[in-house]
Amino acid sequence: MPTTDYFQLELASGVRVAAAIASVVEVTGCSRGEVCPLPGVPSALLGVLNQRGRLLWVLDLGRLLRLPPTSELPRPQDRLTLVILGDRQGRARLGCVVVALRGVVGLDREQLKPPPARLQADVRPLVSGMGITPDGLIAAIDVDAILASLQHVSPAVYSQVSR
Repeated sequence: MPTTDYFQLELASGVRVAAAIASVVEVTGCSRGEVCPLPGVPSALLGVLNQRGRLLWVLDLGRLLRLPPTSELPRPQDRLTLVILGDRQGRARLGCVVVALRGVVGLDREQLKPPPARLQADVRPLVSGMGITPDGLIAAIDVDAILASLQHVSPAVYSQVSR
């Protein structure tokens, strides 16, 4: 069975998701204070970051996936780990805040189970399926679907920043 390699990403509250390695552009860090909030965007979009002269959207992936928030109040000096994800065409990029990287796991795309029915309707399209790892179940995220969902939020603003 052919497998695809995925990065295991730990989000707030210990939840792990998997992003196909082919969609991971790089991993970097910044302080929360370097992220400039923008008005009128969903709360999952924390703002933009100047990354080597390009503006990059910064997304709280846990919030987008409707995970419970942590009880800690964010501070400007907090360090953020960003996994920068890109679409297959290399046109759009997005920095996703993660708690930690948990290594690489191989998942057979044909063996992925559908997302659970209890998952909220607006989150289901963002999850391509559920896989089994030695550590238990993991949700494989659909990076192209996540990028597309954000373009519907504010197409003009999103396209100016993400390209």
